[in-house]
Amino acid sequence: MIHDKETGEIIDANPAAWQRYGFDSFEDCKENIIWMDSPYSFNDALVKIRKTVEEGPQNFEWQTENVEGENRWEQIQLRTINIDGVERVMATITDITQLKEKEQELQAYTQQLEATEAQLREEIEERKNYEKKLKNLWKKRRFCLRRSIIGLKTIFLLL
Repeated sequence: MIHDKETGEIIDANPAAWQRYGFDSFEDCKENIIWMDSPYSFNDALVKIRKTVEEGPQNFEWQTENVEGENRWEQIQLRTINIDGVERVMATITDITQLKEKEQELQAYTQQLEATEAQLREEIEERKNYEKKLKNLWKKRRFCLRRSIIGLKTIFLLL
């Protein structure tokens, strides 16, 4: 997509760009492009366009929505270009929706594994504590049993 560097207006776009959002024509895209709330609003995009003009190429992730209301993630690269002596900002867009979905799945699995690991560690610690209690009880019983046996021997000797 080609943007006006001051207003952010879409000046031109190739068919793959406007079809990605579900539009039938460039004109339809230009008139009906869907902006989300901040931090993915038109004003946020305009800030990034102006930053490109002032500081040079920008690279960032952006969330958008197509005409059917489906959320999409994009990797956006902005850079200035000169078209017929007029400086514009060109956006190169790569759909990274599947990558983001896989990242979210991986994060969920990681959290699940961490929770399971914490639970297992807790259970292991509980078993260790239980073993200690059993060993202590066993030692006390053996001591009591020895005392009882010694006491019986003493009684038998006295008789």
